[in-house]
Amino acid sequence: MTSQNKDLKHFSEFFNSLLSAKHDQFRSNKEANVVDETAFSKMREYLIGHYQGVEVLHSFVDDGGVVFDCIPVEQQPSIKGSGQKVMNPPDFPTDITTKVSKMNTRNDSKTVTIQAPLEEGRKDRFGNAMFCPPGTIPKRRITLEDLSLFKTLKNYFQKSPFNSSLAPDADTETDEISQAPTTGHKYAIGRQIVRNFGGYSALRINQPTIDIQKGQIFSLSQQWYAAGSGSTTQTIEVGWQVNPARFHTIFPVFFIYWTADNYQTTGCYNLDCTGFVQTNNSWTLGGALKLAPGGFTTEFGLSFKAIPGGVWWLYVIDTSNGKWTAIGYYPYSIFKKGALADCATRITYGGETAGTTSWPSMGTGYFGTGEKNRSPPPLASYHRTFSYFDIHGDFQPANLIANSPSPKCYDSMIKNQTDQGPTLYYGGPGGTDCESQ
Repeated sequence: MTSQNKDLKHFSEFFNSLLSAKHDQFRSNKEANVVDETAFSKMREYLIGHYQGVEVLHSFVDDGGVVFDCIPVEQQPSIKGSGQKVMNPPDFPTDITTKVSKMNTRNDSKTVTIQAPLEEGRKDRFGNAMFCPPGTIPKRRITLEDLSLFKTLKNYFQKSPFNSSLAPDADTETDEISQAPTTGHKYAIGRQIVRNFGGYSALRINQPTIDIQKGQIFSLSQQWYAAGSGSTTQTIEVGWQVNPARFHTIFPVFFIYWTADNYQTTGCYNLDCTGFVQTNNSWTLGGALKLAPGGFTTEFGLSFKAIPGGVWWLYVIDTSNGKWTAIGYYPYSIFKKGALADCATRITYGGETAGTTSWPSMGTGYFGTGEKNRSPPPLASYHRTFSYFDIHGDFQPANLIANSPSPKCYDSMIKNQTDQGPTLYYGGPGGTDCESQ
């Protein structure tokens, strides 16, 4: 490591601090919410086990000010001590690559595709190389300060402080989202009930403001792939999220999430628990995404694709040329012979917010339908050229149905664009009166 700073502890110093940490050290922190010494001890024990035996080759701070450690691929949580070997990314079928490349051909000089945040030659603000050597991956450092912001370890692993079982993942055509309560999560999405092995969309990346003092928690854009119902619901999710309380930055971050039992006892973000296996050394899960300067639209091409054996591979797609880059995979083992060990039965794309007494803006803050008569296209955020892999592995255009159960704050619509194919426009300003109608 070329530079040290109080914001970037050497990993050995960080780990030793876990061994000696006491509840009293955190109890006086006004931001700490851990309920008692027992809950704190579980957090401490979890982190010690999480990092025990991990060799850190290098550390750096990303654009959002978060510390990442470069660790050997086989020492990440889902592989360490398991006896399993890391899988190699499967080659993507040439015909699918060609189709995606054609779908993404646009005459739009104002749209920029997001690039991998890590590369040789980049330096962080302390002079540390923002790059992980081959054979290692960047892992966001989890601290006791992070965990103590939550009441319990279980609360930390949840997608939000609310039960997420009302996510837009109904297994029938009945619109369960419209029955959601007026607190907690809000959605503006497009959904299709269809057996699938994953899908694709190009997302617009935005940076909505989150006012924590008003009870706002997060605003995100993502893809959901889900199967099962009730307590057997299983999902894998990917997109960008602005959540300052969790990720300690006002910038959007690249995130994934999973659950095997309807968000009850399983699941976590990124590499925070056993689940996802990262294979790529250039993308930071939980890391800040850098938007293009004013006047430009920044896009993020994302895809989950299942392969035989119930393994779900995550890809980032360069929307300027259709190039697919594997990030890693969710293994069969986490689904425990559940629904996603076979296939997904619905796809959902769009936005989600969480709050208590107020909800933040979604996407650009414009309603998905509010600018529909304008040319150029609407100012709302979007998912475009959305598609899915059918049960034969073929690439098919999705037939999404727009749904927005809180129209006072957010809405969504589907529109066919001559320059970018079918597009889901979604979003809205949020507010304090987001009653379902």
